[in-house]
Amino acid sequence: MLMDKKFTPKKFSLIINLSEDLKKQYFLDPKRNLLGEIDNPIILIDYKAIDKLSWGNEILKKLKTPYFIEWNNIKIYNKFICSHPSIGSFKLAKKIQEYIIKNNLKAKTILDLGCGTGLLGICFMKAVETIEMCHFSDINPKAVNSVKLNCLLNAIPIEKTKFFVSDGFNRLPRGIYYDCIICHPPFIPFHSKFHKLLKSNITNDIIGYYYNTEYNWLDFGLLKECLIKGSEYGRVIFLIYSELQAKNIENWMKTAHLKQQILEHYYSPITIPQVLENPTYIRFLHKRGLIKKTTESYSYWHRVYIVKISTEHPSSSYS
Repeated sequence: MLMDKKFTPKKFSLIINLSEDLKKQYFLDPKRNLLGEIDNPIILIDYKAIDKLSWGNEILKKLKTPYFIEWNNIKIYNKFICSHPSIGSFKLAKKIQEYIIKNNLKAKTILDLGCGTGLLGICFMKAVETIEMCHFSDINPKAVNSVKLNCLLNAIPIEKTKFFVSDGFNRLPRGIYYDCIICHPPFIPFHSKFHKLLKSNITNDIIGYYYNTEYNWLDFGLLKECLIKGSEYGRVIFLIYSELQAKNIENWMKTAHLKQQILEHYYSPITIPQVLENPTYIRFLHKRGLIKKTTESYSYWHRVYIVKISTEHPSSSYS
């Protein structure tokens, strides 16, 4: 699609509206009639919670068609990729905005690495007037197409954006040192013994896992690459990761000489069926800090951190 055309989606049947503080979630029809609401949503599409709503069945049907997600004057159109932003993505976006306002953050160049629908980059561009260029990068071509549409939808200036289909930093332009990198990578540790099960369900190579809803939060390397190589590409990294990766994170940050500031932490459930149904995988995650809560709607939980990471690049004067 040409980027100079106005994008006005006509085919959608549902709007998911999140309050600015993320404590309320509203489901609306295209005429903005209320179909249901959820207090303190823990995941964006919580089938268990939706099923309890009086209009739950209708909402579940509409979720199989294109829909909008709204938060803080940002609209995300979910049609072309199977993965939607998580509650964690919105929490990260919220913390970035708060940090920008509190610290009068200025930046000219940013990278949204593993951009998905483009929520984080769009959020950053709307919050920082000094931005001259934002690069959006994802391994999934469908995600990159989705970002182009969402940039149009949110009136992001075309001349300030570039889009790349790239596995991590591999296909990004050389010689660019970003003021800021933002990234919400898949962060559930990948268990090598799980590989055969994945291969039995997906015939593509490992890149194919990124395209599949069931596996899109399993970490296949972007988190490590963001930390190990991040200082070569940017001064500051805003990142989200799981406590289940704590030992790895500590080692990677030490190797790359990084310093982190924890902005927030919260608990999130594990909802990947193929993980929950695999006792070996559950034992593997238990050793890394997985928590079992029998009183909650979901049984297994992990702590998630939102952090600002500063690099020690010799030319870095940005904070």
